[in-house]
Amino acid sequence: MQQRILILFALMVLGHWSLLGQKEKNLVQSTKDNFNYSAFSPSSTRIMYGIAEEPGRLLGDIYLDSAFHKATVFFYPEVVKGYDPNASDSISGYDLRIDLREHVVEFVIGEFIKGVEPRAIRKITYQRRGAARPTALVNTREYAGAPEKVFGFVEVLSSGEVEVVKFSELKLRKPNYSPALVSGDKNAYYYKQPLYMYVDAQRTLIPFKARNKKELLELLRKRASAVEKFMDDNEISLKTDTDLMRVLEFYNKKPM
Repeated sequence: MQQRILILFALMVLGHWSLLGQKEKNLVQSTKDNFNYSAFSPSSTRIMYGIAEEPGRLLGDIYLDSAFHKATVFFYPEVVKGYDPNASDSISGYDLRIDLREHVVEFVIGEFIKGVEPRAIRKITYQRRGAARPTALVNTREYAGAPEKVFGFVEVLSSGEVEVVKFSELKLRKPNYSPALVSGDKNAYYYKQPLYMYVDAQRTLIPFKARNKKELLELLRKRASAVEKFMDDNEISLKTDTDLMRVLEFYNKKPM
């Protein structure tokens, strides 16, 4: 009995695919006939058939940095004490990366990846390959205030008299493909949009256009002439974070 049911099911599936195949052939032939017999006149009431197209894909990187880095992690003491009163509030040597879509910090532990909520972590530091200085990520809870969309971690670009940080917002670009025109892109893309902020006297994060020379010099107005000369002498264009950090480091090291 079971064998007959399986055979019947197989015949039903084969029959279904056979009908689908014949239907697709008829649809394609319908389009060919419209061309061959000069009856190709699209309108809102006339349906044109063709070959089914490949669907789009979701592409892009959802991580702050797609590579895992060996990091030093500083937890909030109250979080650690809740699990073990004698435990240290920092650990080192674990590989991690930050998922901006799911808002978790991924740790490699043995053969597994464990996610930890950002609110448990105060600070993360690690060394990117080829970078001249370590990367420092600080929880936005450490600041008195921030724009509504800024949460999780910000990267510290400078510290001292002028503190500047960068927040990476994960955004999604939707497909713009038009079947009627057979043009555009079917794929959707994740991308990161940077938001630069300085820390004011009340420890609030204030957005500004750090890559804009005029706005940067306004922030560094106490020694704007010296900063501008430094940029000209070193051919700094502010096109990269490295350029921006060089300018901020120069300003913060300059004698008062």
